Amino acid sequence: MANLYYRKLTPSRVFYCALSEHYGFNYQYGLILQERAGLSLSTKVSKISKGTLKFMELSLKRMKVNRLVGKELRIKTRTRLTFYRMNGSYRGLRMRQCLPSRGQRTKTNARTSKRRYSKKTHETKSKKTNKR
Repeated sequence: MANLYYRKLTPSRVFYCALSEHYGFNYQYGLILQERAGLSLSTKVSKISKGTLKFMELSLKRMKVNRLVGKELRIKTRTRLTFYRMNGSYRGLRMRQCLPSRGQRTKTNARTSKRRYSKKTHETKSKKTNKR
């Protein structure tokens, strides 16, 4: 089983697709890594040696100077969103009201965000948390 950044990669998938399963990576990083290691695009994870995986991990560390991956990225994103809400900025107010915050029109096109963050779901979540 191949591991990269302490996460298992699916052995039956092509490498750049398997890497995109991890939070913070996309196809582009997988393609760049495969080019640097000299692998073809159709190379599956099960065919890659441990030495090549170590080389890829080292080159990833060199590539990402200020880039977070996985759990660190999730934590940073969550704290940034709570900062917007607590700060009282316009973006935080729109998030609190469950409306789009990047200038989209709301009369006809905001169905997705209204459905995703409906007030009913927020009310039920807050009632559940208040009961504890």
